[in-house]
Amino acid sequence: MKNEIRALSLKDSVEIADHLMRLDKEARRFRFCCVPSDAYIQNYVSNFDWDCQILFGYLENNTVRAIVEVGWESWSFPRSGDLGMSVELPWRRKGVGSNLLNLTFEAARNRFVKEIHADCMAENKNAIALLRKFGFRFRYKGYLLNTSLELGWPEFQRESSATAKSFISNGTS
Repeated sequence: MKNEIRALSLKDSVEIADHLMRLDKEARRFRFCCVPSDAYIQNYVSNFDWDCQILFGYLENNTVRAIVEVGWESWSFPRSGDLGMSVELPWRRKGVGSNLLNLTFEAARNRFVKEIHADCMAENKNAIALLRKFGFRFRYKGYLLNTSLELGWPEFQRESSATAKSFISNGTS
């Protein structure tokens, strides 16, 4: 079994869409704050602005099983990014999301993204716990939680964290 965490790019668009379409109804609702159709998801992925967005994925046997993405407006500086993440059910609570967030935050910081924002449904207890672990601040807004995390300025480290490497070498799935 081959496991890897790596940056995703335009060439991975089909695999990214396949991952998002494999999410069950609840996971789609938590990820998009609605239940999008497969056509919506395909359109969403085909409209990524790869110059203003970074995605990291967890792949098992070349199949994307989890994604963390941060996108920002090209004109803003310092940048403020929007976070999206999804982990397929069998890979949850195994460190996949934490490792992807660590790597994604490092890459975002190195692209001058100073703050990350995410909307999270109030009933998504797993995401809330994960974001809280990273120090996100929460503001309740009806059924949504507006969250934010200050990243600070770049450290210009390589975007292949030792944590992610040890995660992969241990064969964790």
